[in-house]
Amino acid sequence: MENDWIESNLEAFSSLTEVLLALRERLRGDLTTAHGEEWFTRGVPNGVRERLEGKKDREDTVAWYSSGERELFEYVDFFDMVEILEGQQPGIELLAGVFPQSQILRARLMELQIVAQRLGHAHPVADEELSLLATLRSRLNLAPQTTQHLRAGADPHEVPAPTPSPLETTPPAPPEARQPTPPTPGPAPEPDTPEPEAPTASAPVNQPIPVTLPFSPAATPRTIPRPEGPRTAPPTPSFDEVLQALDRRQNPIVLRALYAEIMAVAEAVWARGTASSLKVWYIVRESPWYQEHFVPLGLKPVSDFYSIVEDLQSTLGSSAPKEKVHEFLNSRAFAQVLLSLRELFQRALKT
Repeated sequence: MENDWIESNLEAFSSLTEVLLALRERLRGDLTTAHGEEWFTRGVPNGVRERLEGKKDREDTVAWYSSGERELFEYVDFFDMVEILEGQQPGIELLAGVFPQSQILRARLMELQIVAQRLGHAHPVADEELSLLATLRSRLNLAPQTTQHLRAGADPHEVPAPTPSPLETTPPAPPEARQPTPPTPGPAPEPDTPEPEAPTASAPVNQPIPVTLPFSPAATPRTIPRPEGPRTAPPTPSFDEVLQALDRRQNPIVLRALYAEIMAVAEAVWARGTASSLKVWYIVRESPWYQEHFVPLGLKPVSDFYSIVEDLQSTLGSSAPKEKVHEFLNSRAFAQVLLSLRELFQRALKT
C-alpha cells in the first residue's frame, strides 16, 4: 500500500530513540570519567552548550506548559555528539568500542542525524538506515526488538531480518527480493590474463574495475565501471592544492583529489590486496570541510569505501591470497560501494 513505509518509520523511531538515549548515557559517563564533576563545562564545547541552551529556550517558549526541568545534556543530538568528540583534548577517547575507528563513528553519527531528520519530516526511512540502527542496537548491547513492522507483501508470521550493514564483516546474504539487478556480464576472461595493475597518471579515466559482485555465482566474473568524474577531467590536484582547497572550501578540487586516490586504491586492493597511500583521505576526514559537506554532498560512499579498505588491511594484512581478498571485498559489498561512488562523482563533478 502507498503508506506502508509509515510502519517502517515507527520501527525506526523506536530504535533511534533507544540508540540516542544509550549513546547519551555512555557519552555522559565517558565525559564524567575524563573531566570529573565539571564534565559538562569542561567536556562540552562552548558552541555546543550555546546550541543546547537555544534548543531548550525554544522548547520552553513555545511549549509554555513544559516544566523546564530537563537538563541541557538531554538536548544533545547526534551532530552535537560529533562536535563533542572532536572538541576533546588529545588522549581523551569517548564512546570507545562503538565502532573500531573514530572516523567511522563520526560518520555513523552524522548518518543517524539524517535518519532523525527523515523521521521528523515524515520521509520514508531506507532499509539501509534500518540496518544501521539494528547494528548499533547490537553494538550498544540493547535488547533486540521483539516485533518488527512488516513490509508490503511480507509474511505476517515471519519477522524479516534487517539488511546487512556495510560495516559488518560477514553479513548474511540479502533476501532474493532485494537483490539489485546485476549488470550485463562482461566477456569471459582469457586464460593467463595478467592481473590488473594500479593505475598510473596516463591510465584511462573510465577503465573498468573487475569485481565479482556479492550476489553473483563465485565462478561468474563481473565488471563494473569505474566511478566517473567529468568527461574531460582536469589534472589531479597536488597535495598542497588539496590542503588549500580544504581551507578555502573549494569542493571540486577536493573531490577530484578524492576521486583520483579512490581509483588508485580500488585498483590496488583488487589486484594486490593493499593500498600504498591514503594520504588524501587522512587529511580530508580530519578537516572541518568533511563534516560540513558530509550530508550536502552525500559523502557516505566515500566513508564506506575507505572503511572497507582500512578493515581489509587490518584484517588480512598485506600478503593475503587474492581469493581471500576478493572474498572479503565481496562480503563488504565492495561492488555496490563503487557504484555509489560513481553516482556521487558523476553528480558532483560533471559539468
